[in-house]
Amino acid sequence: MSQAEEFHSRLAGVRQRYLQRLVDVEAEIKQLYAKSFGATLNLQPLQQLTFVVHKLRGPAKTLGFDDIGTSAEVCEERLTHLLCEQTNQRFVKQSASAVTGLLAQVAAARAQSGGV
Repeated sequence: MSQAEEFHSRLAGVRQRYLQRLVDVEAEIKQLYAKSFGATLNLQPLQQLTFVVHKLRGPAKTLGFDDIGTSAEVCEERLTHLLCEQTNQRFVKQSASAVTGLLAQVAAARAQSGGV
């Protein structure tokens, strides 16, 4: 096997593990979303949600999941802004919308990969 073939084989393995991890990350995002955006804004799960989105964002584009990476980037920016401006209802709505958009991208990527 050539170096290029070995590289692509390893990259495919990393992509597959990332896709498998999306199942758990998707569930975690949904749970933290529900805790963050209840009747009142809850800061502790909102901070955790921001961190989970940040970790999802990091490898997404590198591994070829551009839609997830872009959506996670927007989501992280809005959540970070919301943490600073907690009383602005426009930021709350934009952040909640960004999270649901990210979840849609995660679900689409999982569906394209055969529902890993």
